[in-house]
Amino acid sequence: MSELLPSLIGLGIAAGYAVMFSLAAAGRTKGARNRLDGLAQASWALFGLVVAHRVVVWTAVPNVLWMLPVAIAAAGAALLVLRWRGLPTLPESRGARVAAVAQVVVMTAVSAALIAV
Repeated sequence: MSELLPSLIGLGIAAGYAVMFSLAAAGRTKGARNRLDGLAQASWALFGLVVAHRVVVWTAVPNVLWMLPVAIAAAGAALLVLRWRGLPTLPESRGARVAAVAQVVVMTAVSAALIAV
């Protein structure tokens, strides 16, 4: 049992990280002020799930531990889809637009690179 303890601790930390990251991203997606902000928060949710998936060997974990953060992130994405028509397209500030576009591009590219590895 003592040999398994470091693995179980790491697994618990990674599972907790995935759940916390999904909750934070879903909450920020729900509070998005415009469409671009919502996409930026959704890209953070994708990034967090990909990092958590790459850190842990999820075959040793019950599926419910992985499905919980995925379901939370999916709920945040569903809320964004439901609010999509009522949100303005872009933020008023040019700097905020550039920052949000850069965030979406970088998080999506890093997520895709981590998936491809």
